Amino acid sequence: MVCMVNVDRLSLAPSGDLGALIRSSAAGAGESVSAWLIGAAQMRLRNEVLGQTLAQWFEEDGYPTAEQVAAAEALFDAADAARFKASA
Repeated sequence: MVCMVNVDRLSLAPSGDLGALIRSSAAGAGESVSAWLIGAAQMRLRNEVLGQTLAQWFEEDGYPTAEQVAAAEALFDAADAARFKASA
């Protein structure tokens, strides 16, 4: 049984040192350039969807208050501290 994967090939022409930086970062991550670029594109697309979702949420419910932002920042800081402690 032969399994065919649908692949959409793209050609890129990065300017300046961008190509070298991409290759270096991909190598540092132990990934192929293609895998690294796909990961970068996936992150960008997730960020776009998140931005659209937040814009809709804020339009419907208003922006968070300073107190809500401070509480959220404290939660992130605590999570970062726990993650750092676990990795030490």
